[in-house]
Amino acid sequence: MRHLKSEVAVGAIIGDGAWPGELRRELFALLAGVFTQARSRLAAFAYIGALLAEPGDRRSCWQLAEPAGHATPRRMQALLAEHRWDWTAALAALQRFIVGQLAMRKQSWRSMRPLS
Repeated sequence: MRHLKSEVAVGAIIGDGAWPGELRRELFALLAGVFTQARSRLAAFAYIGALLAEPGDRRSCWQLAEPAGHATPRRMQALLAEHRWDWTAALAALQRFIVGQLAMRKQSWRSMRPLS
């Protein structure tokens, strides 16, 4: 159920599937400190970008490699199985990002005037 809530929240943030550069930069800035090695950071950013590129419940590293521009799933597999990074810190950063974006949207929605 937690996964579904996150997916709904992300869907509300990115809307129709567009992944605007400013949102990408903000999220990646929050996550950059989690991945101390450049190769891990680049693989993580490609992984996230591929996850958000198209809707879907389950995707394998093979399915994510193509939208990330990788010929094979090796980089994604290495990120998940071999690279050292703190998943709890990554989750906390992602949660801060989602909560912040939803709060900004709530503020925008409140400032909208109803159509007469």
